[in-house]
Amino acid sequence: MILKKITFLLAMIYGVFNTGELNAQVSKTANTECERRAKELKSQNDSLQTLYEAALGFLDSIAGANNKLTEQQSKQKTELAKAKKQISDLNAKIEKLDAEVKRLSQASKRTSSGQ
Repeated sequence: MILKKITFLLAMIYGVFNTGELNAQVSKTANTECERRAKELKSQNDSLQTLYEAALGFLDSIAGANNKLTEQQSKQKTELAKAKKQISDLNAKIEKLDAEVKRLSQASKRTSSGQ
């Protein structure tokens, strides 16, 4: 009976002193897991940062292309307005020339019929 009590006490003492080692081992495992998770999160963060920077570069490229297209469109609108003005001017000249041809034709008919 005394042997059982001594064995039990020794087991208890061992458990009490061994708890520090167990806690250290659990703490080390937890730290290792936290470090692994931190590395994983850092890797994901780096990947997201790379994607973000690539998206910014793409956005800058698109904005530059949009500015060029807007400039081209503005030039084309100016050219179109000039062309419309020229067409209008030419149509006015044609109308004047047509009126002049009619006037001269009538004058020519009068002269030929009057002779």
